[in-house]
Amino acid sequence: MDSTIVAIDTDEGIRGWGEGCPWGSTYLPAFGRGIRAGIEELAPQLIGLDPRRIDFIYRTMDTALPGHPYIKSVLDMACWDILGKATGLPLCELLGGRIDEPVIIQNSVFTGTPEEMIESIKDGQKKGYTVHTCKIGADVAKDIERIEAVSSFVTGNQSATFDANRSWLMDEAVRVMNSVTDKVCYFEQPCETYQECLQVRQLTSHSMILDECIQRYGDIVRAQADNACEVLVLKIGRVGGLTKAKRIRDFCVESGIRMNIEDAGSSIIADTAAVHLAQSTPREFLRATWLCNDILTIDAATGGSRNQGGKTFAPETPGLGVEPKMDVLGEAIAVYE
Repeated sequence: MDSTIVAIDTDEGIRGWGEGCPWGSTYLPAFGRGIRAGIEELAPQLIGLDPRRIDFIYRTMDTALPGHPYIKSVLDMACWDILGKATGLPLCELLGGRIDEPVIIQNSVFTGTPEEMIESIKDGQKKGYTVHTCKIGADVAKDIERIEAVSSFVTGNQSATFDANRSWLMDEAVRVMNSVTDKVCYFEQPCETYQECLQVRQLTSHSMILDECIQRYGDIVRAQADNACEVLVLKIGRVGGLTKAKRIRDFCVESGIRMNIEDAGSSIIADTAAVHLAQSTPREFLRATWLCNDILTIDAATGGSRNQGGKTFAPETPGLGVEPKMDVLGEAIAVYE
């Protein structure tokens, strides 16, 4: 994965960190080199401004470069880190106030045979995971077999999500979901578009999670009006950063929509930013987060939010609470002054 890590330095000696990883170039309309091209475009408009003025910074970016929220997320995150360090507060306190309960981490279970997926769940259970997100969507008959096996295995206080990642056509989604009698499980983003997911929603009875089709504030407003979902996957990089994600989070709290709050493909830096937002979300509205850092071979920073028996916490140090390892990151590929 192509991840971009950014440092913003202030004239008072505070450095803020941000990160963006669009999960390759085939997942959504975003790619790693696009972040770096966008920063080159935006840097001259931002240099000299006060990074603590978060909303003003964002309006400046929106004026200079309409759209492209995934680019702005990186810079927005670094500005929040600066604001936290300048005030001496961890980000979760600035994003709504720390909730004194752990944030649940979900276990990502990749597609395989029913036996392989159950073994993956068992491995996750040993690490403390109680929420399991199972990747499906390869074949209708095989998906039904996988779902039945996993649903029978995951019982008690544990929860299973079946994430098709947009791979089903509408008739396939309806056939699979209506074949499943376990009403406790969740289905995530069965089809490519919002309209397709909504049609499936109207023909099935399971709890629906929307992910990739929610990319801006107006999308979740529409989904709430249409009764399109019970749960939202709120990926901070996709919606434009912590500033935009907080607005969506607050709307979901007011509307009774639960959330998985996370990022996609990033190191411990962006993982921790997502946990800060999750840590400041009322617990009844938060389902879980996901830590991509758990599956990476390179650890880009010290500190941050890490797995503690299937749970995690936002750091208590000011700002993000991470310190990138400069020997790992190496020399900067671009500097704007």
